[in-house]
Amino acid sequence: MPPKLERPAPPYQQIANEIRTRIANGDLQAGDLVPSVRSLMRDYGVAIATAQKALSALRAEGYIKPERGRPPASPR
Repeated sequence: MPPKLERPAPPYQQIANEIRTRIANGDLQAGDLVPSVRSLMRDYGVAIATAQKALSALRAEGYIKPERGRPPASPR
């Protein structure tokens, strides 16, 4: 059987993982704003779709929630 190749996670997963880690470590707490789509695009050098997908994954998993009147989502 040939060895399996280890491949890096897609960029959106890497970004989401980093934000999850920041939440778990207490760097981001309930009420804190997570980075915006534009910030993620600039900081990670990714396309808007990648940044949006990272935040969408975190929302779907319940790590962050959007709030009315606040531009980006905040950790739960």
